[in-house]
Amino acid sequence: MRACSWKTWWVALGCGALVAFAAIPSSVRADYAGMDVNSDLDCDPLIIGDADMGRVYTAGDVGVQQDFDIFFDDIPNKMVGYGCTFCVTDSTHLGVPVSWTYADAGWTNTTLARDGDLMFTVAVSPYIISTYPKYICWLVTGADFTLVGAPLPHVIGTFSFQVASEGPITWIFDTDPLTTAVQTSQFLTTYDFDDPGETCITPAAVEQGTSWGAVKQLFR
Repeated sequence: MRACSWKTWWVALGCGALVAFAAIPSSVRADYAGMDVNSDLDCDPLIIGDADMGRVYTAGDVGVQQDFDIFFDDIPNKMVGYGCTFCVTDSTHLGVPVSWTYADAGWTNTTLARDGDLMFTVAVSPYIISTYPKYICWLVTGADFTLVGAPLPHVIGTFSFQVASEGPITWIFDTDPLTTAVQTSQFLTTYDFDDPGETCITPAAVEQGTSWGAVKQLFR
């Protein structure tokens, strides 16, 4: 896989501090970021019932809280900092407000930042903007200044929302360089997630080339 770029990503953290995620080239890339609704730390849109990246919600789901975890895996070293940008592709059926619960109470963290907020310190991918005109994106960040780091796989927190109306709600990671990234031990190396296969994919992204039966399974 190709190495990270040298682009610097400024991530706003708690107490007004700023940490520069300066990506250092890496010869081996095995990083992975995902969403998880059933605690299996995996996301496979072709597995029936594994609706990590979204599904079609029915009348019985309206007004009911829904949750998913965000996790990182396959980073070569323990992570001491991260930023994760994720988006709903069509906010039509998504209820607001939403909330974020951090898994790492001892880390220095920002609150959940929505695109347009002051603490949303990255630029949304032009691909997302042009492909999903009704998108909404959020950024979550965290840093462990003790430099102890978290072993992987590791859940960074839980996103909660309510369904506003019947219909599909699907999610996507923003994978432009360093919009979603992990800083490893001693802040020496940064991994981003802009290569194919490094993040969970939306159900719609796998429709091409699959059978119609497999596509229907994505939303059951």
